[in-house]
Amino acid sequence: MKTEKLYEKDPFIKEFDAQVISSRFNGKTVEVVLDRTAFFPEGGGQGCDVGMLGGSEVLKTKIVDGEIVHFCGKALPKGAKVKGAIDFPRRLRMMQCHTGEHLTSGLVKSLFGVDNVGFNLSDERVTVDTSGALSEAQIRELEREINRVIRADVQVRAWYPGHHELNSLDIRSKIELKPGVRVVEIEGVDLCACCAPHLSSTGQIGFAHIAESLNYKGGTRMYILFGEDAVRDARERHDALNEVARLFSAKPLEAAQAAKKYVEEKEALERKLAALIKEKLTLRAIELAALKKNPVVFDEELSPKDCVTFCDALMTKSEGLCGAFAPKEGGGFAGVIGKRKGGMKELLPVLRDELLARGGGTDEMFHGTLQADKEKIKSFFGSFS
Repeated sequence: MKTEKLYEKDPFIKEFDAQVISSRFNGKTVEVVLDRTAFFPEGGGQGCDVGMLGGSEVLKTKIVDGEIVHFCGKALPKGAKVKGAIDFPRRLRMMQCHTGEHLTSGLVKSLFGVDNVGFNLSDERVTVDTSGALSEAQIRELEREINRVIRADVQVRAWYPGHHELNSLDIRSKIELKPGVRVVEIEGVDLCACCAPHLSSTGQIGFAHIAESLNYKGGTRMYILFGEDAVRDARERHDALNEVARLFSAKPLEAAQAAKKYVEEKEALERKLAALIKEKLTLRAIELAALKKNPVVFDEELSPKDCVTFCDALMTKSEGLCGAFAPKEGGGFAGVIGKRKGGMKELLPVLRDELLARGGGTDEMFHGTLQADKEKIKSFFGSFS
């Protein structure tokens, strides 16, 4: 006995009455088959319905060996008359997203001549991959057209065409279609084979937003939000923009310019600070090189870049071995060792043996870490010739 698919007759059905045809415990859940159901068993890229059935939670709905199986948390006896209730907010969201995907695919084909070659409907958003690359201007045009068709509240129809009608239809499909296929049409926009429940008109989508796009396998991957997902995203973006504007004491639409100005000023200050640090380190290097043959400095405030600057300055004033280090979390030191006349590559095995060095660099400067203690390092520099 084939289960009557109530979701095909009325995709907005929320509750229904049915009779249990079979019930079997599989070791984890109870697999229930009904004479009629409003639970969609996943397919066409759309997830399955969940909800309640006869007082038991329906955890998943799936087609198994040609039957629509409801995976329930509790046993339901064979022959029992039960009431079912699907999680309709979940169903509505999936229909908004899926109908929105059909709308997007039809428009991207008619507007730009590229095909939808990939589709995923997740809990966060819809992903659509196209066969050809789209520019930013084309993506914005596509978004405008999607919302225009939504506002026009175009009819959406689903039916099973006969053999002759099927052959006469210009159906968007990646495979050859056979009789018995279900077709979903967005009037004047898209015609596609699909088994999933859809909205009855595009106005029920509400709103669409292409949140992100990127180049993907020679085409474009778009992340699209529909319905309440798009509204929530717009609200979150609006709130985030207002917070950024508040931080910069700017109007929301002037926040980007304020942020750009801040970054430019910050970069200018960083350049000035770097110049001052370099001047300071150079003066310290002159003093240190005058006192020591193989100068080495340990300073916890030195950044990796500062270590290089300091060692460069030391090398201009000393022909011996020069070093600049900062303590490393967990022990040891990170920094550089330099020699103006080169020879660091030949010295590297010695550094590894005596100072437990790890790293590399050029023939003039070693970059890395030393696990030896400070006194061992100072002794090495003091005895180096």
